[in-house]
Formats: sequence, C-alpha cells, structure tokens
Amino acid sequence: MGSPPIFPPELEREISEIAARSSTKIIPRLLLVARRVKTWLEPLLYPVIVFRDPLPGHISFPLDGLLATLRFKPLDFAQTHIRHLFLPRRILERQDDLVPLLTMCSGVHDLAFMNMPLLRHPSPFPLPLLAKMPLTRLCINAENLFSPHPVDFTHALFAQITHLDLLDEVLALMWSPWLRDEMRHNRDEIRMLAQRDPRFVIVLLTSHTHDWETGARGGIDS
Repeated sequence: MGSPPIFPPELEREISEIAARSSTKIIPRLLLVARRVKTWLEPLLYPVIVFRDPLPGHISFPLDGLLATLRFKPLDFAQTHIRHLFLPRRILERQDDLVPLLTMCSGVHDLAFMNMPLLRHPSPFPLPLLAKMPLTRLCINAENLFSPHPVDFTHALFAQITHLDLLDEVLALMWSPWLRDEMRHNRDEIRMLAQRDPRFVIVLLTSHTHDWETGARGGIDS
C-alpha cells in the first residue's frame, strides 16, 4: 500500500480516475495499489449502486457486503458518496435491511424501486426516509409505496422531483382522472394519445436496469 509514484501525482491520479470511471469493476483491484490510490478512487466506486445486471465493465454489489462496508465507514460516507440507488424486488423484500440502507443513503437524488412488493407488515412504508433525501429522479410503483393509504402526490418526498417514472398499472392511478379516463376509453389508441399530448410518453425498454444505469453514469437514457 506504499509503492512510490512513477509519474507526477497529478498525472497518476488523472490516469487512475479515467481508468476507474470507464470500468468500476476494476476499482477494487486498483484500491490495493497504494494508499494514495485508494484515497482517490474509493469514492468513485459508490456513486451508482446496483445489485444485479450491471452495465458491461461495471460493478454490482451484494447487499450484505455493502451494508457491512458502510457500517465500518464514517457516518456520513454513504450520504456523501452514494447518489444513485437502484433497488430490485429481491432487495425490497428484505425489509429489515432496507430501512438501514435507506437511512445511511440519505444523500441519494436518483432512486429506483423496481417491482416493489406490497409490505408484509401492517405498517406502511417509512416515507419520511425518502422525504429526507434530495430526490430529483424517482422510479416507483406508487400504489405499493403508499399502501395501505391512497397515493399522495403532494407528499414531501415529491417536493424536488423533476423526473418521475411510474410503474403502476395506468388505471390504478387515481391522481389523474383525465389520463385515467383517456386510457379507459382509448385502450387501442395509446400511441395516438402520445402523439396528441406531449405530457404522455411511451417508453419501450429491453432492460430497465441498463437504461437507468446508463443515465446514472452520465449517458443518455430513456
């Protein structure tokens, strides 16, 4: 962890960061090169967290390993460095681990709950945890998130949202009577609806995970 630098430190750091950003999968190995390299690159490992099916060259995290690592870090480490968080159903079903994870990741501004299950417990989802985050991008099944209560798009968690991706069945969303009625009477004319009203967008995806991660890493997503 203490090999002397061959290049000037500024150049060595730039080369290391370029390599790390192009393929986060190699960062764990690069952290072993030297203490200074770990200082530079470890923060680049955590901004985008996925638990399955990462983009080629990038890393996915085991939940138990991630939680164990974060618990040994300073209290503000996850809050400072984790900015994009994609949670598939198998993670969302682990309710005892989900609350600690969301509590630590209070700096997330891009959050996706993919195929969120209804909670097994009678208590509703702890929405105040999401309201504390500076969320600007959110992907959810709103009906399941708010269950057993009605969906409330005036909740504080939506205060800063600029991009909202809803995975609900369209007719289940009571927040837009106009859209619900349009969909009920024009099931065979959805594309025409999208052409008539720019507020309505249809997106066909082969991999929601890849599309989300592409956007999270600065690419063009849907």
